[in-house]
Parts: sequence; structure tokens; C-alpha cells
Amino acid sequence: MAVAHDEATMELIKTRLSHSERPLIRLMRSFYKLTMISTGTVEDERTAEELKIAHMNFLLDLRQLVRTLKELKGTRAVELNRSESLQLEIERVRLEEQALDEKLKIKNLESQLDQARRDRKNKMQYEEIGKEVRRFSDRFQSADRINGLAREIESLLEEQGFYAERWASRRAQFDTVISNLEVLQESIKEEKADADRKKALNDDESDDGNIAEEGAEATTATKPVGAEEIETSMDGQEETPTQVGSQLQAPGRISNNGLNPHADSFVPPTGEPQHLQRMSDASDDKMKIDGEPENLNQNASQGTHNSSELVMKPDQHAMEIDGFEPQTSHSVEGSNEDGLVIEEATMEDGEEIEEAEEGEEMEDQA
Repeated sequence: MAVAHDEATMELIKTRLSHSERPLIRLMRSFYKLTMISTGTVEDERTAEELKIAHMNFLLDLRQLVRTLKELKGTRAVELNRSESLQLEIERVRLEEQALDEKLKIKNLESQLDQARRDRKNKMQYEEIGKEVRRFSDRFQSADRINGLAREIESLLEEQGFYAERWASRRAQFDTVISNLEVLQESIKEEKADADRKKALNDDESDDGNIAEEGAEATTATKPVGAEEIETSMDGQEETPTQVGSQLQAPGRISNNGLNPHADSFVPPTGEPQHLQRMSDASDDKMKIDGEPENLNQNASQGTHNSSELVMKPDQHAMEIDGFEPQTSHSVEGSNEDGLVIEEATMEDGEEIEEAEEGEEMEDQA
């Protein structure tokens, strides 16, 4: 393993190496001197002595070199060991610092990794939430939609109130129609009963008139004219013949005591016959149904026997009834068959009443 040294260590090594070269140079010089001594005969003694000296110098230099080398070797090893230990210590500190830095980096990377994982997890959750949010509109559109729904609710409530009022008015009108139909039915029944009573009364009056005429003719044939005698009436009162005649001759008057068969004469009433007068009254009553609806409440409050009058509410309009046409005065005056007209109107009115009852049942079921 190559150890990297700094510049100071390299200079120290070079200096020591330069100092260790000097003994080697001296040794080489002494060796050259030793080899340069000549071996002549004349100067054998001097040459042997120089050779011996040169040899001794060479040995000394050699020993000095060996000692120097030994000393330099130990010093160098110590220095090298020391420098290497120092470098290793420095390297250890550097490596420890680097390891600490790496540990810090690893921890930082781990924290970044955890943060990245959390970010990824949050991103996935946010994407899911975003998908859910994108399914709905934003708050402005929601506010507009809510305002639109509120306006629609208000309009529906107004429409509900309008239809409720209309339904109440229609129901009130329907109740009015039903009540008017009931009143009309009762009035038609009463009209029919009155017509039957009037017809029976007219028949009785015509029969009584015929009997009275026959009795009067028989009396005039048996009694002298101008004879005054007291006649006994049906109720036990005494009357003269003139009084009886005056009762019979009263136009349009019906005697409560009946006809006197012993009267001198019978004079028919000069005025309008009573049955024709009653028929005209009935026709006038029917005309009141068609032409005078404003006087119905007054006639009903007075308790008259004109049962054909209707009681109408002042705040309601007259309702038209399909299939029922009120009889006019011309139709009543043109025909004396009042019972037939009343019967036809009653049948048509009964059908209308049945339809009205069916409508009420359908409303109750709804």
C-alpha cells in the first residue's frame, strides 16, 4: 500500500539520503587510491607501506559507511514509522470525519426518502380526493345551483298557494252548486206538489160549480121569485136569500160554508177564474227564477209559498247547469200542463245531482 507523504516528509527523506552519500563517496575514493598503487621493484617497501595505509583507510571508510548505514537505517525507520503513524492518524481522523459526514448524509438521505414516501402517499391520497372533488362542481356553481333551487322552491310555493286558493274557490263554488241544486230540487218538488194541489183544487172547484148550478136551477123552479124566508147555513147561522146570493155573486170569492142548494140563482164570477189566476201566479213564480235572482233572498226570508224561488249567495255568480234550462214565461203561459214541465225538469235535475254526488265521492277518495 503506497503511502502518500507531504512535501516536508519528502524533503526530510531527501536530506537524509544526501547525507548518507558522503561515506560512500569517501569509500570509493579510498578504493581508487588502493587500486592505483603501482607494484614496482625499486620502491617495494614504500609501495607496500602505502598499500597497507591505503588498505587501512579503505577499511576505515568501509566501516564508517557500514556504521553510518546502520545508524541512518534505524533513524530512517523511526522517522518513517513516526511520519507514517502521523499520516495514519491524520488519515484516521479524516476517515472518521468522512464516515461521520457519510453517516449524516445517510441520515439525511433516509429522511429525504421518508419524506419522499410520505409525499408520494399524500400525493396518492390527494389524487383520490381530487377525483372525488372533481366529481362535484365548484362552490360558485354550487352557489348558483342552490340559488336556482331556492328560486324554484319559492315559485313552487307561490304556485302551491295559487292552486290552493283556486282549489278552495272551486270547492266553494262546487258546494254552492250542490246547495243550489238541493234547493232547486226541493223547490221543484214543492212546485210539483203545488201544481198537483192546484190541479186538484181546480177540479174540485169545477165540480162544485156544476153542482151549484144544478142546485140553483132546481131552487128557482120550486120557489117563487122575491120570497123571503130564512135559510139555515151549513154552520147553523141564519141567512137571508139575498145574503146567500151575495156570497155566490162575489167575484173570485170562495165560500167557507159551501154552496147553498136553495139559492134563488147562481151568478158566475165576472172576474178572472181562480184557477186561471193561480196558474198565472205559478207562471209568475217561474219567471222570477229566470229573470229576478236578486229578489230570491227577500222572498225566502218572508216565508211565502212560492217554493220555486232560489236562495243565492250575493258573492257568488249564478252557476250554469248543463242539461237544465229554466222555463220561461212564454212556455208556461202557452201551456196549462204545468205538471209535465215540472216533472221533466225534476228528472234532469236529478241526473245533475247524481253527477255532483259522484264528483264529491271522487274528491273524498282523492
